[in-house]
Amino acid sequence: MGKFEFEKFKMFIRGYSKVMLGKEIDIYFVDSSEYISMTFSGEYFEFALQLSSIFGNSTSKFNVNILKKADSKKISEIQFIIYDISDPEMLNMMN
Repeated sequence: MGKFEFEKFKMFIRGYSKVMLGKEIDIYFVDSSEYISMTFSGEYFEFALQLSSIFGNSTSKFNVNILKKADSKKISEIQFIIYDISDPEMLNMMN
């Protein structure tokens, strides 16, 4: 994974949510030796699209999982799993 600190990544994402949505949203982060994941409410679908655009331009490998409850058609959660960030500009923004 591109070299950046987990805590700085969290600050970057939380700050970005505050700018784009006008508020900080609840985001559950997991730091693993192989990836970083973040999960948040499905009501922020447009925010997820914005993040996909950012990561699509600057990340060499990531997945987006759309999670919903079996008895509903509504998206309950959106999960990003980021394996590698290779864009130097994005790494500089986070560090």
